[in-house]
Amino acid sequence: MDPDFGYARLGRTLDSLRHAGAIILPSASSKAAYERRATTLLPKWIKLPSEKTESPPFAIEWDIRLAPMVRGSSTDKLEKLSRIDAYLKRTSGERPGKIPVNCRSLHIFGDEKTLLRLVRNRDTGEISPTLRLDDLHCYVPYESFLVHDACAGSASNDILVIENAQSYHIFKQRNEAERRYRAVVFGGGAAFKSSIPALEDLVRKLDAGKVLYFGDIDVPGFDIPVTAIQNASKRSSGFTIVPHLDLYRECLSVGSPQAATYEDRYDPNAAWDRAVSAFTRQWLGDEELYARIAEMIRSGNRIAQEWVC
Repeated sequence: MDPDFGYARLGRTLDSLRHAGAIILPSASSKAAYERRATTLLPKWIKLPSEKTESPPFAIEWDIRLAPMVRGSSTDKLEKLSRIDAYLKRTSGERPGKIPVNCRSLHIFGDEKTLLRLVRNRDTGEISPTLRLDDLHCYVPYESFLVHDACAGSASNDILVIENAQSYHIFKQRNEAERRYRAVVFGGGAAFKSSIPALEDLVRKLDAGKVLYFGDIDVPGFDIPVTAIQNASKRSSGFTIVPHLDLYRECLSVGSPQAATYEDRYDPNAAWDRAVSAFTRQWLGDEELYARIAEMIRSGNRIAQEWVC
């Protein structure tokens, strides 16, 4: 068989496939992309066109909270939104009790984890600017549980949060005898930063007033409440976390400063100057107390909270 016949036939087949949109060939003007075989120019490469998935028509009159999310969504996203839409319509006018997000996800998707994957902010439950978990009658359960000791008939309805376990046990025992606070709470160190939902429940359960805080006099000791307060403000928690000024003053008076040692990855001076210092000054609301604390911290020292135990 004449080899030119085979090359010519292959060339015609490739042209037919190109016209049908089944393949992509180099531009005819790109001579470097072709090579001559006998009397036929054949391409050095062939590409397959990218697959385009047609979005199936979702003939849905979308709930107004979902409408902004529909535009430009993938087929998979539209399928999920259609299930949420069905739930919203099914429960319209009803007030189902709130349940954990994974339980609601089973009701909507038949899978317990799908709904949580759509949540952009677990603290607020935001799925989109127009849709929250509240709309789907569910919530993200908090993972931090605050150990506390409640005191009936206390002199005040304030709650005292203590940073570490050693001090917590001392203040718990004192409160059992003096009945000064509605409850003494173990903050759990840095875990307190993410314990705001649990604190909300505790404040509501005990009908508490102020939340007083006391911890180490060092950079992490003030970084913990600043972050907790920021998290509480995002949630509009309805309570304030304030410093227990008497305990901080007592700690400064009786405590002996010691050199502060932090993890290598932690730059205390940078952290103090960048954010914690300004917050602490405002939070304490006492210029003299702040000046004493700032001077000590900038000199590289700290005072442990256990000095007041």
